Amino acid sequence: NDKERKEQIVEQVKKEKASISKYGGYYIGRYEARKKNEKMTVIKNDNLWTNITQKNASIQSENMYDLTKSFTSDLVNSYAWDTTIVFLQLCGTNSEYSKQNNLNIGSVSETGTTNDVQCNIYDMASNVTEWTTETSNDANFPCTLRGGYCSGTGISTSYRTYSNTSNNNELIGFRPILYINI
Repeated sequence: NDKERKEQIVEQVKKEKASISKYGGYYIGRYEARKKNEKMTVIKNDNLWTNITQKNASIQSENMYDLTKSFTSDLVNSYAWDTTIVFLQLCGTNSEYSKQNNLNIGSVSETGTTNDVQCNIYDMASNVTEWTTETSNDANFPCTLRGGYCSGTGISTSYRTYSNTSNNNELIGFRPILYINI
């Protein structure tokens, strides 16, 4: 049920914002997700986990740390994506990173190997677009992708596009966030 899923996302974002306020922040995956033994990890110099639907990316992100209850992992949401861009613009060398165009024209690269790095976070403007928990009002394209990708010239870090729930291809990946449970 789309309405129920949207309500769950709103509740999750509220919890994340409360945690961020209480503990001073959250962690976003430094790299895009990769697959190892049917489980998601986030490390440098490895193949990306692409060809995954938004729902499955969300499930993998939620289950990244299923052995502990002291923190929660989730698929990145638009709040985290946008606040990360602001943080990267303030702490990094590119004060207009939200407008950064693709730095990886051509083909998909391994995690963390492109020259798209700001404050030790990689590939938000390059490599692959990334699934988020953000939804749209368009019933045909309810899922939201963020960021630039290797085949999209003129596409920036703050780029937002919409997709259907069954879409998966080699140019779509994802990135988790992690926050402390309150």
